[in-house]
Amino acid sequence: MGTARDYARHKAAGFPAEGGPVILEVEVPIEIVDIVRNDPISGMTAASGDVRFEPGVGLDELRQAWPGLTKRVIPL
Repeated sequence: MGTARDYARHKAAGFPAEGGPVILEVEVPIEIVDIVRNDPISGMTAASGDVRFEPGVGLDELRQAWPGLTKRVIPL
């Protein structure tokens, strides 16, 4: 997929009316990341650095915590 910048630019190209590419940086509590890391299937992907929150594997916890998480928008 390339770098985060490359991915954001590619993704934004498919949605030209939404304001252009950005990177959304989110500080996710380690307890939520550990749910993914400790899952037998998702944990293998997370070991490569790609942490994906899926239903039943951290997504519900992430949604619950979302309003209080520190976020930073990095325009490209």
